Amino acid sequence: MDRAEVPEEWNKLILKAREKPSSFEVVNLTQESFFNIKAATEKDFLKLVKPSIKIKSIKQLQIEAGVPSISVKDSYQGYWRSSIIRNKVKLPTEMFLKSSYKALKNQKRFYEEIFSKNDQVKAEGSIEVDEDDNSSGCEEF
Repeated sequence: MDRAEVPEEWNKLILKAREKPSSFEVVNLTQESFFNIKAATEKDFLKLVKPSIKIKSIKQLQIEAGVPSISVKDSYQGYWRSSIIRNKVKLPTEMFLKSSYKALKNQKRFYEEIFSKNDQVKAEGSIEVDEDDNSSGCEEF
């Protein structure tokens, strides 16, 4: 069985995973290829759906362009129930996407600051001082 030990070996492993009808095509992407869709759309959509929807109970889902709600059925018979998912404003015709990588980079710096402060506090609290100045490490009686 083949294994990938380093990231560069994943491409070879994926290419070998299927031969018929044809092998998989591997497309390498950089972090700049990923965008933060949530940041671009959160002003247009509600944080909480009104009324709420239980995802596991949905049997049928109906979505229409230009309508700020979706319709759901919890069974295959009965009525459609509508839930509002976005604000009743006209959606923009263009969307400006920011790189997701830059957002993660800022979060990483934020967490590094928190953890480094916590590590300093732990280190200050766990320092033990040996007062006998015995460099050999053996205690004298």
